[in-house]
Amino acid sequence: MTRARYLLDTQALIWAARASRELGKTSARIIREQADVYFSPVSIAEMQLKALVGKLDIADDFIALCTGNGLQELEFSAESAMALSRFPALARHDPFDRMILAQAATHDMHLITADRALLELAQPWILDARS
Repeated sequence: MTRARYLLDTQALIWAARASRELGKTSARIIREQADVYFSPVSIAEMQLKALVGKLDIADDFIALCTGNGLQELEFSAESAMALSRFPALARHDPFDRMILAQAATHDMHLITADRALLELAQPWILDARS
């Protein structure tokens, strides 16, 4: 039996890094107790772009903080980019969210997200970060 693997979307990653109470108890437990929890470089790019326009403060050692807390980086591949077509209903949705969703789908991972549009897809592998 294969162990479940989890990918955090950008908001869940920020909440996890800040130990925010926005992150639900179940999601916090998964992040704390599971060995296979990942973050995407897509999230890092999104956070850096938000930081450049003054919408987010991100520590210079953010990646080290993540990996130091047991999170693993999951590379964004060409296969994940091709998987964007699996979700045509989201064609006009935030591109960062779509890339992370495609990445989780490609790697058969659970996605932990607070994004309502992604949660409304009602896929069993998309988990609410607030729960």
